[in-house]
Amino acid sequence: MLAAAVEHAGERTALIANSRIRGGEAKLSYRELSDAARRLAAILAERGVRRGDRMAILMGNDTAMEAHVAYHASHHLGAINVPINTFYVEREFEYGAARGDDRQRARGRGARPAPGTVRSAPGAGATRRGR
Repeated sequence: MLAAAVEHAGERTALIANSRIRGGEAKLSYRELSDAARRLAAILAERGVRRGDRMAILMGNDTAMEAHVAYHASHHLGAINVPINTFYVEREFEYGAARGDDRQRARGRGARPAPGTVRSAPGAGATRRGR
């Protein structure tokens, strides 16, 4: 669907969201969103993310734009997104993490589950461990 939006309305605004990278609220056109997702997809592919892999995404509201890019990058590779809410309590986090593949994670810098809810969170960045 993103490719069709780029083809028909590439310069129109696709997303207005908070971005830690851009420093506050920012806009992306469909073309910019697609380009950013393809760049991230290339990095994820280099790290071993493949079609059918589950990729957990843990990012707070201040990284909503980056979360969207990660979501589309994962789809570009054919991976399955497993969004993890930063406000989950421990049992909810464990349930979501169990459905994600522990080998792939995208996490926003500073993204943390709500204070006192989870004792440990996934490592920073997108990672992949051996199958």
